[in-house]
Amino acid sequence: MPVPTWFEWHIRIKILDKTELDEADISIPYFFENEDKSEEILELEAYTYLKNGNEVIKKKVLAEDVFDEQISNHIKVKKFVFPDVQEGAILEYSYRLKTPFFFNLPDWQFQSSIPTVHSEYFVGLTPFYIYVYSIQGIDTFNIQTIEEDVTWKQFGTVRTWSGQDLGEASNYRDMNHRFVKKDVEAL
Repeated sequence: MPVPTWFEWHIRIKILDKTELDEADISIPYFFENEDKSEEILELEAYTYLKNGNEVIKKKVLAEDVFDEQISNHIKVKKFVFPDVQEGAILEYSYRLKTPFFFNLPDWQFQSSIPTVHSEYFVGLTPFYIYVYSIQGIDTFNIQTIEEDVTWKQFGTVRTWSGQDLGEASNYRDMNHRFVKKDVEAL
C-alpha cells in the first residue's frame, strides 16, 4: 500500500468592503473512492480577526460549525462560515489534506474574485515521475524555482538477512518547485 501524501494550505483573506462578505463561506472539496480509500481534511483551524480600537479580537471557527456535504458520487466538501465577518476583518484558515492518491496533484489558483497580495504554491515532487503543469492566464511568476531537497528518501524496501541485503530500493531526493505570484488583480 502506498504511503499517503500530504498537502497543506494556509489562506488569509482581508475583507475590504461589503461586496466581499461571501468570502467567509468556505468549501474545501476532497475525493473519496470508498470507505477504505478516501482523502481526509485534517488539522483544520480557522479564525476571524477583528480590530476593536487598539485590541485585536480573535474568534475561532468551532468544530461543531464545520460539516461535510456530499456533492457527487466521489466528491465531498468540508464547509464552514467564519463568525462575525465585517469590513476590515481578516479571515485565516489552514488545513492538511491527506490523500492516498499520490499521482493527483491539487489545482492551485493564483487569482480570485478579490485582489491577491501573495499567492504561493510549493510542491516537492518525486523524480521518478514526470509531472506536466498547465498555466492559464499568467504570463510570468514573480518567483519560480526548482531545487533538489536536502533530505534523502527511499522508495522500496531493503532488509538484511544473514548479512545479505534482500529487496530493492532507490534513494532519491524530491525536486522542490516553488511558484509565487504577487499583487494579482481580481478577476
